Amino acid sequence: MPVKKKKGLFFSLPSHGVNNTLSPFLDLIALEEYDIICYNTSEFSPEGHKEYRFIEYPKYFKGNYANKIDESTSYFEFGHILLDTSIDLVDFLISESEREKPDFILHSHLAVWGKLLAQYLRIPSFTLFSTFVLDKRIMLPFFRELESNEKKSLRKNVDDGLSFYLKRLKLYQLFRLKNKNIDIWDIYVNKGDLNVSFILPCFQPQIEIFGNEYEFVGFPRKLDVAHVSRNKEDLIYISMGTITSNTICFFKDCITAFKGFHGKCIISIGRATDRKKLGMIPENIQVVQYANQQELLSKAKLFITHGGMASIHEAVYSQTPMIVIPVIPEQKLNARTVEDLGMGIHISLKSFSSKLLLKETIHILDHREHYVKNIKSHSKETLPKSPQVMALEAIDSFFARKKE
Repeated sequence: MPVKKKKGLFFSLPSHGVNNTLSPFLDLIALEEYDIICYNTSEFSPEGHKEYRFIEYPKYFKGNYANKIDESTSYFEFGHILLDTSIDLVDFLISESEREKPDFILHSHLAVWGKLLAQYLRIPSFTLFSTFVLDKRIMLPFFRELESNEKKSLRKNVDDGLSFYLKRLKLYQLFRLKNKNIDIWDIYVNKGDLNVSFILPCFQPQIEIFGNEYEFVGFPRKLDVAHVSRNKEDLIYISMGTITSNTICFFKDCITAFKGFHGKCIISIGRATDRKKLGMIPENIQVVQYANQQELLSKAKLFITHGGMASIHEAVYSQTPMIVIPVIPEQKLNARTVEDLGMGIHISLKSFSSKLLLKETIHILDHREHYVKNIKSHSKETLPKSPQVMALEAIDSFFARKKE
């Protein structure tokens, strides 16, 4: 008699970075002894045949957060977006779980609703991180530093914190959960029974503070190092992802900085930026809505990025130095790490200008071998198996221990 497959429901926050990072693992786990159903928006409906089933979030889903946040968005404001999404999804989630009867829940780390559904069902939850673990021992000191620089009022922080706590309390009640000792920070971590971070260990701040319930398995690289050009072109690639602010001004400054550059510059502006508002484009600069980032990074000498973890790993594996211009707190910590590891330079949005960008670009290109050497040394921080296999084995081991 065939053994019944364990069924898992995977809930994702709609994000290209999350999707690109976690898709290889989902492909693998669905091939093994697991029946997987993935939930996301229609934008992330997989192409071609997949071993897992895909179910679209309901039309009223409000979790597309990229166009709702920028550098001014506070911890509590972003938290409200995640909580509101979870509250809207409660009936849908309970209905799905009653029909599918899952054995466990998988969820991306900001998909609060996944962890709470697992608690409601009293089944294991596994948190999948596409970035470093935003532990409060790391992030709270960083937030305090940011707030001291921005001089936010204590009264506003207290009011924001109270309304956030009350909304979190409401969410617990909707899932019929006990609300003792609610940790309002956990909305950024959503710690599960097992927690898998798909990053190189060198990108996890204070990695020594994490216990055995955390696995750092590396980034699922798609780019073969053998395909990285040894003699890279005089090409600068600029992409600021989906979370940006004042994009017209930013891209205009980039165009001003590189209009006299002797090589080529490709700027990927995404769908939120109106190309016509950028004005005249010099011949050496190409503006596109989308680009094959991995292909361009295999040829480019410099990558100018917002500092999302997926983009940083793609730059590392293509041995491309970076200038990181972060928008949100997570990216700001990534930018510091990139600079501390000698992989690139961090420019804050407040200090950003076309002159500074050109100055730092010249510096990196003049000292490019130094940065490439540092990138190579950290990209050799290889793990014994592929990230997908290590993550799968961690889940297999979890269930094996449960049987003992």
